[in-house]
Amino acid sequence: MMHARGLVVLTADPVERATRDGRPFATAAAVVPALDDGASPIRLNLVAFDALAPALLALTAGAMVGVQGTLALTTWTGKDGSRRETLRLTLRTLDAPGAGTPRLAAIARATGDHP
Repeated sequence: MMHARGLVVLTADPVERATRDGRPFATAAAVVPALDDGASPIRLNLVAFDALAPALLALTAGAMVGVQGTLALTTWTGKDGSRRETLRLTLRTLDAPGAGTPRLAAIARATGDHP
């Protein structure tokens, strides 16, 4: 695992989930935008727990957000039996650019970070 920070774009609306013991969390698919026209975007899954879960759920597909957290490569077996790999970023911070937007207001309310 390693620590990562950057800007990502959500590719789908976040999904509310719960652990086996009932602890709520949220997940979202995202991409790191390519800096060069010929480069492929980096795809990753975001995972948010505690106060960050409702903040992530307040966003929608297409939102560009600043993220910081622990990055890990996870492997799993697909339905077709093939081995798959996914980058997972477990969030420690979540920032949406454009202060004053309704999305940021929802994030501020969810995290308790408002005046």
